[in-house]
Amino acid sequence: MLQAEQIGTPQYVTTVVADKVTGLLALSGILLALFHRARTGQGQAVDVPMFETMASFVLAENICGHAFDPPLGPAIYERLTTPARKPYRTRDGCLSVIVYKDRQWQAFLRVADRADLMDDPRLASFAARTGHVDFLYRLIESIIATRTCAEWIEVLEDADIPVMPVSSTDQLFTDPHLGEAKLMEGFAAAGDGKLRLPRTPVELSATPARGLTAAPALGEHTRQILLEAGLAAGDVDTLVGQARSATVLLSTETPIAPRSKHGAELENLWCSWFGYRLEFLTESEARYLVRAENADTIRNRILEARP
Repeated sequence: MLQAEQIGTPQYVTTVVADKVTGLLALSGILLALFHRARTGQGQAVDVPMFETMASFVLAENICGHAFDPPLGPAIYERLTTPARKPYRTRDGCLSVIVYKDRQWQAFLRVADRADLMDDPRLASFAARTGHVDFLYRLIESIIATRTCAEWIEVLEDADIPVMPVSSTDQLFTDPHLGEAKLMEGFAAAGDGKLRLPRTPVELSATPARGLTAAPALGEHTRQILLEAGLAAGDVDTLVGQARSATVLLSTETPIAPRSKHGAELENLWCSWFGYRLEFLTESEARYLVRAENADTIRNRILEARP
């Protein structure tokens, strides 16, 4: 609904932001739990609900008047939702320009040859500018439109005013800075040929990330996982051979029987080790059943071998 404040109608953000943000928060939760375990030796469950995560994420800057009880105003940061806040068009592209502090405004008006606005009360302070955000952003828009991207980048960087070109996703692959940073890594993948994907942007001095590799094929690491679990090589051969006979059947007839959480985890663990993914649809629709010769024996042997 925040998008509606700018364009008049609700709209999805054009990236899977909820999935990414929740994943990052899950990582922080896991790291906290690992730190606690390192200190105390105790493990714990980590629950990261997506709805609560995104509500907290959006309210970080938009809670505003609702931070008080009773509320003193709406839960929206109007400076961010004004339709005038957007990338600015130049004569040959678009730029993101942030003119924020008093000294930056003075420098911006100077390099823009707009000394006539130096004493404008609407630009005199942060509080005054916040009260005139539409005027503020439309003024920047009209000024930026007079020159090229390169011309503005040169003078704004010299004036210590944040400025960046606005790139398309295709242009990221040819961006000079990303090329120098070697963000994109190339590698070969069986069946797909040569691929080029972004590496992790996090850089550690002592334990740098490994280079990208192709996703494993179905069941590629079955033997490795079973051997690491402590099974003998002969038993692994037998189990893998039996697992290959497994078939996945779709049933829309049989109602789903209640299962304990523990039982579901064991079943999913067993299926994932043998390269099968067990998914459950809604109870009113269907379920996947995984069947294999001696299935219980296979599962029990794996679980018994785990430390």
